[in-house]
Parts: sequence; structure tokens; C-alpha cells
Amino acid sequence: MAEKNIESISIKYPLVLFTLLDVPDKIGVILDVFEKISEKGIALPYLLTSPSARGKATITVLVPPYMKDEAKEVFNEILESIEWGFLRVFDDVALVSFYGRNLMEEKGIVSSLLNLFIINRVKIVATSTAMNHIVFVIPGEMLDNLKECIREEFEMEPF
Repeated sequence: MAEKNIESISIKYPLVLFTLLDVPDKIGVILDVFEKISEKGIALPYLLTSPSARGKATITVLVPPYMKDEAKEVFNEILESIEWGFLRVFDDVALVSFYGRNLMEEKGIVSSLLNLFIINRVKIVATSTAMNHIVFVIPGEMLDNLKECIREEFEMEPF
């Protein structure tokens, strides 16, 4: 069912994932996080955010491996200065994006994609959705397996 709605699939690898957890969901606090990142000159090519739960937000940033040490230093400075939350870091992850028209409006698309990951035992580290794309972050060691599953399921080559 999902295969007819998926128009393209892209993969960005390798990346390093940083997740700030339990960030107070207030405009000033979240703005402060992004200002501190910007002040250090760290580009944010991939950014995922999670909706607030109990007044706490999650900010996930993916950076190229060459920016890992600098990004980690910035995130640790942010945690010390603002005195909240904690940081998780995952090395060697891949960002897998599925694109198509109105993916979130079509019934069964998200469950079909989740089934693909579950059946093939591909761990999901993070995910994000928008109207026309669904993004999964997976451990790098699972990428070859997922690529093969994509080829079989969608009969297309991820780029």
C-alpha cells in the first residue's frame, strides 16, 4: 500500500545524532538553545523536534561526524548554563527520508513503513513526520539491511 505513495527515498550517512531531552517548552528557552548553537557557528542541516509532553520538549540535531566534538562541547555548555535536561549522543547514524504527496493524509502509510522496519528488525532511533515526508534515524550498522528491504518493497534505489 505504501509503495504507490512513496515517490523517492533518500539516505544521508554517516551522521551523529544529539538529542536534548526535557527542554522546558518555552519560547525563550528553546530560542536560547538555537542562539547558542548559532553563536558557535554550528550548522544544523538536520533538525527534528518532538511535541511537548508535560511542558518538556525534545530537540534532536544531526551533524556530520567532523562536527561531533564541537557540537558536543556546545550542547554541554548549553546544559550547564541553563541547568535543565540531559543529552544523548548516537554516533554513526543514518537519516532515511521517504517522500511523496500527502503521506500523512493517506491511511496506512506510516503503519506500512513501521512494519517494514519492525519485520526487518531495523531499530528506529528517532523519527519525524510532515505532510510530504517521513523521516527515520537508524543505526548505521543497519543501513545495508534497510537498503535491501527498500529495494524489495518499493522497487527503487534510495539515493
